[in-house]
Amino acid sequence: ITFPVDTRVCRVELASCQFFQQGKDRKGNPIFYFRNMCRGPWRRDVDATVFAVLHRLETAMTELSKENPDVRCTVIVLMGKPVCEENNKDSENREDTTPEKEKEELLNPFRVNLFEHLIGQNDEDYYVHSNLVLAHRLIDLSTRHYPERLARALIVPGNGFTKTLTTFGLRAYIAQSRTRARITILKEARELQHFVRKNVLIDIAGGKASMNPNYC
Repeated sequence: ITFPVDTRVCRVELASCQFFQQGKDRKGNPIFYFRNMCRGPWRRDVDATVFAVLHRLETAMTELSKENPDVRCTVIVLMGKPVCEENNKDSENREDTTPEKEKEELLNPFRVNLFEHLIGQNDEDYYVHSNLVLAHRLIDLSTRHYPERLARALIVPGNGFTKTLTTFGLRAYIAQSRTRARITILKEARELQHFVRKNVLIDIAGGKASMNPNYC
């Protein structure tokens, strides 16, 4: 991979607003958002998705480093659909009716395509735009090329399955203990407000800030 990234190969991925930088957390660290679910089907081009993420990351880091050469960032990973008030209220009371055998199959962290099974029947507008191959690529590239740029990573599960998946599928594959210690798996989106002011947190994560139109 060479910089600058040729954005012609990842225009679709950039348009999905899957990864972008916006706002700062309570400690003044710039926030990067990564969305696991986006509108429209994913075209399954892992390379193009990696290029899109790296383009946004490198472009933002170049500008942020001008203000602070030692800048460290907070990464918020949204595993589920955009948060809405109704979903927040009902999340804890929702009954899990998935058969036990299916649960065991879904939670197998070695299944490359298991992210796809986390889409509910009523989630027609939103599709999973990642898999474990992509997760491993992004983790490997970011830890090798930006080892000390991570202040913290906040992962918001989409449901019970994605919480377990996040634990085994992401955290377990990060070799550096120092990096693992910076990862926090939250119970629900509202916990983000412990780290980010509500007026700064983007609306799809339960905050009040609108997404930058440049990313939409």
